[in-house]
Amino acid sequence: VLFRKTANSSVFAVARDLVTRLEILRSGDDTSDIPIIFAAHSLGGTVVKDALKFAQDQHGFQDHLHSIFQCAFGVIFFGTPHRGSEIASMGKMAARIASFGLAESDHGLLKTLETGSVELERVADAFSRMLPRSAKGLRIYSFQEGLPLTGIKPFGKVVEDYSSMVGDAFEGRALI
Repeated sequence: VLFRKTANSSVFAVARDLVTRLEILRSGDDTSDIPIIFAAHSLGGTVVKDALKFAQDQHGFQDHLHSIFQCAFGVIFFGTPHRGSEIASMGKMAARIASFGLAESDHGLLKTLETGSVELERVADAFSRMLPRSAKGLRIYSFQEGLPLTGIKPFGKVVEDYSSMVGDAFEGRALI
């Protein structure tokens, strides 16, 4: 599901857009009761966590959006920096360079991936409080890098082991 990118997109704006578009997609072809499994990489994992929390918060207000939370069966995280990534600052630099050409980038979203990001902290806290309330016991699987980057010193892995895990007791883990 693609989202509308605005000049100053935030994780929350993208998450809200994801929930809205997913609900529209599911209501159009009568699949509104089918379980949902999210698969997300990097920043996408943060967006999915925020989207699920947003959908949960819609109970009693916009129940059609809350249904996304109710139908969520699982989330698979691939290299998601739940606590940030030291290499995110390199991504910001690359985005700045790309912005001189034709490529469009969003520095605010990239800043979210940095270690110590307040936005990452907010999303992680909200997600961890949401997990016990998931209707069917949301399954979480996190895949982390098995080997460090080669040729880019002094960096090792793009997402260090401590950051690549949600930290929930029932979280499944694997190396890729």
